[in-house]
Amino acid sequence: MKELRVKNLIFKEGRPNICVPLTGRNEAEILIQAEQIRNCGCDLCEWRADCIEGQVNEETILHLLESIHTILDPVPLIFTFRTEKEGGNKNPAAGEYISLLEKVIASKNADLVDIELFTGEPAVSRLISLAHQSGIAVILSSHDFKKTPDFSIMFSRLQEMKKLGADLPKLAVMPQSEEDVRALLSACREFTSSSDSPCIAISMSAQGSVSRIKGGLYGSVMTFASCVDSSAPGQIQIDELKKLMDDIYK
Repeated sequence: MKELRVKNLIFKEGRPNICVPLTGRNEAEILIQAEQIRNCGCDLCEWRADCIEGQVNEETILHLLESIHTILDPVPLIFTFRTEKEGGNKNPAAGEYISLLEKVIASKNADLVDIELFTGEPAVSRLISLAHQSGIAVILSSHDFKKTPDFSIMFSRLQEMKKLGADLPKLAVMPQSEEDVRALLSACREFTSSSDSPCIAISMSAQGSVSRIKGGLYGSVMTFASCVDSSAPGQIQIDELKKLMDDIYK
């Protein structure tokens, strides 16, 4: 598998890197959480900017992003503004979402940026190009909080993300059975082995927690854990996750 380097962090085959979410609802909470996360032992942090309460403008987000990036350094920072249709807390117009990501990329205060696949191919391609020009890695993501698509759909979706230029294609799905969890992990393994590319594969909820622990055995290079708060069903507290992973990745 080809390795991806972001700052001093390497995404590679084997033990996945652990990302914790920053989900503060206002500036005070956000800055306190950033300080806590910097010292929690995670590999990287994802700021979920959509968790801010009320209406927020681009200027406020960019100001907070600069502060978070400074506090966390050298811990790599992912910028994510998750929309409602992908399980987030805000419902911006497509133009507003794209404009925000453009400004975040131009600021260079994020080390990785999450772009939702279903934003549309023209916009996605342009945002990926802008990010790469700015030296920012791209997570191209697809979330399904209701079900787990068929293996063929998940595999094709990962391939599509890679074709569009994603550095880290990401699938997060909701299992209804153990077979769903196996299908997600199998799609991850098939994709990474056939493309030599890393990806992120997560089966949510308690039923899918094995994917957060053992995903690296199937080629997933990043998992999510909670430090201060969780951002998705099934996230395990970081200290517990580390202990579980110590037993698997010798």
